[in-house]
Amino acid sequence: MARGLAALGLALLFAAIAVAIVAGTRVDGDDTAAAETSAPTTPTETTPAEPAPAPTPVAVRLRGLRGFDPEGDGRERDETAPLATDGEPATFWQTESYRSFFKNGVGLLLDAGEPVTLTRVVVTTDAPGVVASLRVGATPNGPFAAVSRAKPLTRTTTFTPQARAGRYVVVWIEDIPDGGSAHVNEVRAWRAGGSP
Repeated sequence: MARGLAALGLALLFAAIAVAIVAGTRVDGDDTAAAETSAPTTPTETTPAEPAPAPTPVAVRLRGLRGFDPEGDGRERDETAPLATDGEPATFWQTESYRSFFKNGVGLLLDAGEPVTLTRVVVTTDAPGVVASLRVGATPNGPFAAVSRAKPLTRTTTFTPQARAGRYVVVWIEDIPDGGSAHVNEVRAWRAGGSP
C-alpha cells in the first residue's frame, strides 16, 4: 500500500508539473503569443556594414608646359617640358646643370586641363638623387601651395598629395647633387573617381 501511495503521489506531481507548463505557455488560447513572450531573449549580433568600395582612381592627363624658375630668369629648359608627359620613358625634361644648387628650387610646370584634386602622382627619372615635392595652383604663374613633403627621387617615386584642388601642378626640385641636373622622364597622375 505504501508503494501505491508513492506511485499516486508521483503521478499527481507529474500532473501538477504538466498543468503548470501548459498554464504558463497559454494566453487567451494563443500558444504562439505565449511562447513568444516567455522565450528568453538573447542579444542579437549586428554585423557591421561593409564599407563602400573605394572609388576607382581616374587617370588625369597632364601636359608639360614649361620650366618654372622664380629665382632666376623664369625659364628652366622650357622646350623640354612636354617630354615629361609624352608617354616615352626615354625622353625627359631637364633642369640646367648646377655646379652648386643655390636656389630654393626650380620646377616643371604641368597643366591638368581643369582644376582637380590629385590623389596620386608618380614621377619617374633616369637620374635619381634629386629631392622634389609637389605644388599646385590655380594659374600658371602661381602662387603654388605645397601639397607633399620633399623626398629624394628614385627611379619611380609615388607622391600622395594633400587634398587641394588646382589646375596647375609643379614638380618642385628642391635639391640637385653638385655638378648635376634633374631629369623628369614621366609624370603620371590620378584623382579619385566620381568627380574632378
